[in-house]
Parts: sequence; C-alpha cells; structure tokens
Amino acid sequence: MPDGMRKFGVGVLVVALMAWAHGPALSAGAFGGDLELLAGLKGRGPLVLFGVPGTGGRPLAGLSLFIDRGLWNPDKVWTTAEIALVRLGNLALLVAIAAGLRVAVRRAVEPFLGSESAHAAASTAAVFLLVHPLAVSAVGHLSARGDLLGLALGTWSAALFLIGRQDKFKRRLTQAFVLAGVASLASRWALVMPFVLGGIEFLSAGRHRHVGLRTHTTITTFVIAAALVSVEGIARHRWAPEPVQHFIVFDAGAFHPALFLRELGTVLLPVDLAGMGVIGYVFAAIALGLALHPGFVAGRTAPRLWGRLLVGWAISLFVTHALHDGGRVSPGELAAAPGLIGAAIVLSIGFGLGSTAFSGSRRVVLPALTALFLAILGRGVSMPISLAGHAVQGLQRALAVQELDPEADQLVIVDFPREVAGVATLGGNLDSLLSDRLLSPTTEGPSSKPRMRLTDQQGLRMWVTTSEFDPATVTLMQWSKQALAILAVPEALGGGEDPGNLWTVGEDWVYSMDPMPPPTGIELQFWILDLDTLQRRSVEVERSEDGLVARGSWDLWSEMAAGRENRLAWALVMLRDGEATMAVTSGRE
Repeated sequence: MPDGMRKFGVGVLVVALMAWAHGPALSAGAFGGDLELLAGLKGRGPLVLFGVPGTGGRPLAGLSLFIDRGLWNPDKVWTTAEIALVRLGNLALLVAIAAGLRVAVRRAVEPFLGSESAHAAASTAAVFLLVHPLAVSAVGHLSARGDLLGLALGTWSAALFLIGRQDKFKRRLTQAFVLAGVASLASRWALVMPFVLGGIEFLSAGRHRHVGLRTHTTITTFVIAAALVSVEGIARHRWAPEPVQHFIVFDAGAFHPALFLRELGTVLLPVDLAGMGVIGYVFAAIALGLALHPGFVAGRTAPRLWGRLLVGWAISLFVTHALHDGGRVSPGELAAAPGLIGAAIVLSIGFGLGSTAFSGSRRVVLPALTALFLAILGRGVSMPISLAGHAVQGLQRALAVQELDPEADQLVIVDFPREVAGVATLGGNLDSLLSDRLLSPTTEGPSSKPRMRLTDQQGLRMWVTTSEFDPATVTLMQWSKQALAILAVPEALGGGEDPGNLWTVGEDWVYSMDPMPPPTGIELQFWILDLDTLQRRSVEVERSEDGLVARGSWDLWSEMAAGRENRLAWALVMLRDGEATMAVTSGRE
C-alpha cells in the first residue's frame, strides 16, 4: 500500500475513534460550573479577562473564551449547537497538544531508542491522548479551556526547545521560552514547564557532554523558564479578582498516602462506573496490559534503559496526579474530573513507549487494539457528561417557557437532581441559569431576576410550615417523576383545621376528598407542578352523588394576586400514581 494511502487510512480510523469517544459530550449543553462561565462572558476591557468564572483568573484562558463568544455568540443566547462549537475548540486544542507531544516525544527518545522506534512511540502516544478517557473529560468541560490551551503551548514549548538544542537553532530556543511564559497566562500547569525544559535539557539535549556542563545548562534553562512563568503572578496580584489572586499549588495538609495510591489506581484504570459499569474494568485492564506488557518484555534485553524510562514515567505520573486541581477522584466521577488532563498526557507517553516496544506487525496491532479500548473507555466518560448536559437543557427549556411572577423574589426548583451520573448539573451560582446569555423567556420577566434555590420534596414540606415561606414572593418549579401540589386553602375551611388527609385523584383533574370534606362552594387555590412547567390552577368544590368533588379550571391564582395570603392555610399534596396524600398546616396570621 502506498505510504500516502496508509496515512490517510490511519487518519480516518483515528478520526472515527475520536468521534466515538467524544461524540456524546460534544452534543450536550452546558452544565455545572460551565453555566456560570457562559453567563460571565460579558463586559469590555482587558481586566474582564481575569474575572471569567472557571478560568482561575488566567487572562489568556478568558481571552480564548471571549474569542469563541465573538465567533459563535456575539449578542444572543447560547444554544446547544454553539456550546458544541466551543467544545470543538477544546477538541482542537487537544489535537494541538497531541501534535506537540508527538514532536517532543520523538525528539526526546530518539537518541535512546533510534529513529524508527521513536517515531512509532511518539505517533502512538499522540493517538492515545486523543481518545484517552481523562482527556475526554477535559474536552467536555468548558472550564478546562485554560488547561488545554496552556498544555498546548507547553507541549510545543518542549518540542521547540528540543528542536533548538538538537539542531542548534537559537531562534527555536527563544520561541520555546516565550511559549512557556505565555502558557502561564492560560493555566497553572505552566508551573511544571521549568522542570520539563530543565529535564529534557539534561537528558536529551547533548547527552554526551560532561555531566558538569549539562548540569550548568540545565540550571540556566530552569532559571530562565521559571522567571518567565513567574511573571504571570505579578499580573494576577495586580488585576485579578481577590478570590483568584492566590492559589495552592499542592495542598500538603489534604494529602493522604493511602487515598492517593487508591486514586492513582483509578487513573491507571480510568473507568467511569456511571458510563460503563463494572465491565469497564475488563476493558481498562486489557488496555493496560496491551500497553505495558511489550515494554516489560523489552526491559529484559535492555534493563537499564527501560528501567530508567519506567522510573521517570512513574515519577511524572505521581507528580501530575498530585498537582491536578480536581480534589478527590473516585471511579464513578471521572467524567467530573477535567483536571486530570496532565495525567492523561503522562499516561499516553508511557503507553506509547510500551506498546511499540515490539517490532514488526505487533508494533501496529497492539497499539491499534489499545487505542480501541481507550476509545471505548472514553465514551464511558463522555456519556455521563451528555446525560448531565441534557438534564440541564430540559430545565432551561422549562425556564424559558415559565412565566416568572413579577412579584417573586425567589425561584425555587423542587427535586432537580444535583448530580446526574456522577456529574454536577448546576454550579454554585444558580442565578446564572437566569442570565440573559443562557435564558430567553417567552414572556417578559421581572426587572430583577429572582434569586434561585434548590430543594427537595421533604425540604419543601418543612419550609412551607415556617414563617419564612411567603407565597407572594416565591415561584416554584417541580422537577421529578412525581407531581407535587401546594394547596392554598381559604379561611372558610375553618381556621386551617385539617379537613382530612387523603385525596383520590381521578380523570380530568376531578378530586374527591374523604372523610371530612370542606363546605361546598369553597374555592381551593393551588399550584400543580408538572414535570416541565409550573401551571397555576384553581378548583371549585361541588357536592355530587359520590360526595364532595373539586373540578379544575385554568384560572389564574386570583387569591394570591389580591393579597389575601395571610388568611390561608397550607396543604402539601404528593401525587403518586393517582393517589394524593395531603397534610394541612394551620393558617398564618
């Protein structure tokens, strides 16, 4: 087969694996902290770049997202398609990282492994990174834009540094140092660049020189890179918002050796249980064996070389996992850990070196199988992201058609899941859901957006019995598979006395109440909260042959609009499969 056709075929297969792994996440809407990020992409002037939520105060990350806003969403509400374009930008940065990694790895290991082996290992490492499940998690989170951008600049900095040192091209060295400094404006991962550049200077650039000379040039390289990376801290301290002026590189107080080792095992076997289930461990174990076994076999013939490679890889993995900015990691939450992208790069390098240690056809077959299993695991991470995004999309659609009460101070969402498949659905700032960048109501809403809060049915049941609950200032939205009703019972019920605690729900909103019905002709004002929208209804109680019934109508809640809420008693009704349980509280004076 001609070399051009072979490369084209490999490219098509890689693109297909990437589409399989990343596809579900690309089609999801915004969720979690990304909601606040998109809502915060507004304002003018350079200082706003420091305050973009989710970027850690890194101005280049903010600038990149503002460019996306200008390209895809200059002056309108973010749609799912436009959010997908932003994620495609993340994916493009991942491709840039893989391209830089390919050049850097080939240049770094070629003096030790030879040209053919180095080329195979570097190309394989790049492919592994494109479909690695930990990289899929980073692409799926818009807030990972800074890390992806910083690591793209960092990998190309390392590649240009090796080109400059090995080919004696001083301009490339200057470009490498500049890229390292610029990377610090995008991501905290730039802090490792002095160690990376110093390490490859000592190990790969002119490795036959005297140890003293190599040490001297290594220290010089480290100092120059560290000085350039540190410049970002001056700008941060001067212009960044107070919460992001300082950050912890490594929290020694929260470090626990046993937990760290357990989490390191999770990184080596990157299975998201919510997306794959236990069967994912089978795929992960196969991928790990296919990737590392050839390297261990090759280590028998060259133990010194492969031993050093293994030790260096293990140390790098330990450091990148320790520095990741994602907190604790559990198997069911890999989709919620975009900060592990650094570990994904190190894992891909090790897997690329190990899986290509054999020669002949095995150098092609084993990496191809490993890439396939990594793509399967990547889809297992992508699916929870998709589920979380689509859940929030449903909530946004409900909010868009919701007629917000102009008198309401709060919008309370009942029973919306805080997590879906281990991924947080809503960020810390719930009001971002009502931002004009994310929501376009069909009706004109209040001049000032209501404060949002989440609660569950139990919390709502307790809340309505307290003096803090003011129905005139609250709009409720139900989100669950069970309908929920709040009844406002007029004073004619008898001062809020319990008329009975069981309602049976029939067809067409016909209710009968037993055993103690209220007097006839009493209008019961209540809210019926459907799965998607809040519908305000009222019912009129009538006497029939079967007892007392209440027939529903579509009238607005006139009693509340008339300001008669102080003369109402409250009843909470849970509707389940045609049965409704009612608990009535005393009236509030």
